[in-house]
Amino acid sequence: MKNTKRNPKYPENLQLKGRVIEQRIKIKDLAISINYSRKIVTDTLNGDYKGTKVVAKIESYLNSL
Repeated sequence: MKNTKRNPKYPENLQLKGRVIEQRIKIKDLAISINYSRKIVTDTLNGDYKGTKVVAKIESYLNSL
């Protein structure tokens, strides 16, 4: 059986994912709002992509709500 638990490369981004979930924001809507692709936003929030500029835009968006 394959091990399904994975370790994100950038676990610090998981905090943002929690905030997005708390605010009930859809990834698609977030991506459109910050002008990035849904794939990049998803990878960033899952900790698979560092996305320094993406993280800054997500934080700015969340703080503006």
